Amino acid sequence: MAYRDMVAFVDENRIKLPIAEVYAFDQVLAAYQRAAGSDQFGKIVIRIGH
Repeated sequence: MAYRDMVAFVDENRIKLPIAEVYAFDQVLAAYQRAAGSDQFGKIVIRIGH
């Protein structure tokens, strides 16, 4: 499956990806430490800007 096909499938089927936590950019070290651990399920998001 090509990347575009996958993106279209996710959009058409309204699939929601699990997000473990959202960090501000100035908390990137904490985000890295969380990602390095094995206790998280879902994506770690680093917010850039407002």
